[in-house]
Amino acid sequence: MKEMLNSKWKFSGYAFLIAIGGIIGATIVNPGNMYAIYGVLMGSLIIVVINLFYVLYNNKLKENEIRNEKH
Repeated sequence: MKEMLNSKWKFSGYAFLIAIGGIIGATIVNPGNMYAIYGVLMGSLIIVVINLFYVLYNNKLKENEIRNEKH
């Protein structure tokens, strides 16, 4: 997990940790409330999708820079 948190996917790693902590916390505080768990999962999913676009955008920029240097 340490290597993942130092990579370009670190925000997805944080989202995973937030989801685990949020699910455990919501279950301890109010075991019957599924809406809190759904909220934590949706928030984590949004962070993962934002990180996906961020990584893809940066990879595309780096590819373009490499192509421009060759020409």
